[in-house]
Amino acid sequence: MLKKILLSLYLSLTLFTVEAVQPTFEEKQNTALLIQEIKNIGGKSANGIPNATMLSIAIDFAQECATNFYCNKIYGQSSSKRLGKNMISHVGFNERARLFPGRAKAEILAFCTARDGKQAAQQLARQWLKSPGHKAHMMPFHKYYAYAVVRTDKIPGYSGCHWFAVGLFAD
Repeated sequence: MLKKILLSLYLSLTLFTVEAVQPTFEEKQNTALLIQEIKNIGGKSANGIPNATMLSIAIDFAQECATNFYCNKIYGQSSSKRLGKNMISHVGFNERARLFPGRAKAEILAFCTARDGKQAAQQLARQWLKSPGHKAHMMPFHKYYAYAVVRTDKIPGYSGCHWFAVGLFAD
């Protein structure tokens, strides 16, 4: 019985441990631009408490999206038709959400092509603003939040700078 309890405790601790992913200087700058743009359009989600665990999760997920993503616009498939490793999606959100504080939790994702961080921040924030579901999470105040923006030039068959953004919220 004691072995089962210890094993259960060990598994729960390992499942809920997050290795801190540190943002690069460029990622910090681009994320700051996005947060400022969100505040400029009236979003209150970035007025809460930035959460370090959520930030680490957001950065890690944005980097994963940038590494494994093939733009659905390139291949003409909507993310609702094909989810998985090669599409930006909310797959795995429940596992990520268990790692950050609060009860009510949400995640928003976006992708764009832009020449620099400022243009990317404007495009990403406006994409979220145009989507009622994303806007519903971005505009109100949340107790905890994290945003992350990652840039990549390495999407097969497509040239230019691509930007991936993740927003996480908890109350």
